[in-house]
Amino acid sequence: MSKVKDEIIKTTKQSAQVLIDEAKSQNNEILSQVDLSLNKKKDSIERDIANYSQDKNQLLEAETQSYKKSKKLMIENNLIEIVFEKAISKLGNLSDTKRKKHIDSILTKTNEFPIIFCSKKDSKLVKKAKIINIIGGLILENKTGDQRVDFSYESMVDLIKKKELDTIYGVLFENDS
Repeated sequence: MSKVKDEIIKTTKQSAQVLIDEAKSQNNEILSQVDLSLNKKKDSIERDIANYSQDKNQLLEAETQSYKKSKKLMIENNLIEIVFEKAISKLGNLSDTKRKKHIDSILTKTNEFPIIFCSKKDSKLVKKAKIINIIGGLILENKTGDQRVDFSYESMVDLIKKKELDTIYGVLFENDS
């Protein structure tokens, strides 16, 4: 009986060893598949991170460029405003002789527009004018008061600004593009 028992134990051990070896083989196969799957997932995540980082860098670069352009435009607009403010200031400080020449050329229109408005500074150069708050030049009005022609320095500078802004911009910032 001991032989049979030994044979059973031996066969059982062999069967157990075969099962253990199969289990180890299956375990190694499963671990290999898990490793392969994890590596694929890791590669996919790394690609996603690289793409995300690249997209973020491109977006950041675009936002930076947009911000720079916006700031540059704001600075250029401020400089243009300063140029026009200085022009108005210089016009306000013209000599009486030059102011008189301007006023005389405008006064040729007084037949149609007999009511005259001028700055306090020009009131000594224009008879019968009403004083208003302008830097210089004149504003003319018809007898009924329903039509005005504005020849004030401020209005003329604004008109030039509207008509010639592109040209002025080009002259001031031609090398900045």
